[in-house]
Amino acid sequence: MNYKANDYDILVGRDRTTGEYVAIVREFPSLSWVSEYNRSLAAQGMRNLLLEVLADMKEDGETPPTPLGFASKTESTTSLRELASI
Repeated sequence: MNYKANDYDILVGRDRTTGEYVAIVREFPSLSWVSEYNRSLAAQGMRNLLLEVLADMKEDGETPPTPLGFASKTESTTSLRELASI
């Protein structure tokens, strides 16, 4: 399926040590974006990075991970269990 960046949820938290805002996407555990200024910039940076990654994957014929909101109940449960083990 052809997923778009807006299909994925971006989570933003604040690092307790540095005070920086860190954005992640659960389906892409190796990606993160950091902003020292605010949550919006962290989320925007991650959205732009995700657009690039999805374009690269499409160009290379790779299938992107199914967004958690699109997955069946069984797939979601499995994905969440895998995330919990990280």
